[in-house]
Amino acid sequence: MENMEFKKWAQTQIKTSLVPIFNCNGFKKGRTNCFVRERTNIVQFLQFEIKQFKVRLYGGISPIYFPLQALPYYRFKLSANESHLCANGINVPILIHSKPIVTPEAISQWAELESIILDSILPQFDEISNLNELMSASDYDVPDNDVWNGIKLYAQGVYKCLSGDFKEGMEQLNEAYLCKQGYLKYVKDTGSTFDPQKDQLAAIFYYIDLLHKAMLRNCFSKESFLDVYECICSDSKKWYKL
Repeated sequence: MENMEFKKWAQTQIKTSLVPIFNCNGFKKGRTNCFVRERTNIVQFLQFEIKQFKVRLYGGISPIYFPLQALPYYRFKLSANESHLCANGINVPILIHSKPIVTPEAISQWAELESIILDSILPQFDEISNLNELMSASDYDVPDNDVWNGIKLYAQGVYKCLSGDFKEGMEQLNEAYLCKQGYLKYVKDTGSTFDPQKDQLAAIFYYIDLLHKAMLRNCFSKESFLDVYECICSDSKKWYKL
């Protein structure tokens, strides 16, 4: 079986055995091979990577204001067994590996995948149904530099503002803004460009800019913050295709 045939087989398996499960649990089709579900201020996602006769499953839970691609170093841990399930990736490596034909072993591996989704992943998703529960279960794993400190401060600052500690949240968002020069240096050093439309890290610092500009206006209030927050969430929902 050629790799293209294997991809078709895997896509068919997703459509026939998993899509009905996802639909029954409130997930919808998002980006390529990704299924998403929105809860209060969070997004839950399951994404399949199909290539080279392999199927990998990634997924997790993210604040709605925190774009998916920025998650590799920022973990919202959902399980004590971090190698099995954490929200920077429900990374079940090489769940299915079949070459050059779809073997009985590959079919049994697919049944195992269904079991993992039904018995392990979805129940834990159901336990984390809002931002408060997610942040209570979170575990931060970021390098100590301006880029990732700014991202962490952004995630925490927005949460503080939403959960009622508005003054402390604004202080954290201001600290996040001060980290922007470190990000711009990173962009320059790597030869990248600051493009919030294509780079999710750039998007976060763009959102930090929006919030900082709003903070500089007279009479900034919780309502002003929520106006900017809703714009950020609207962008993020478009990215997830919610």
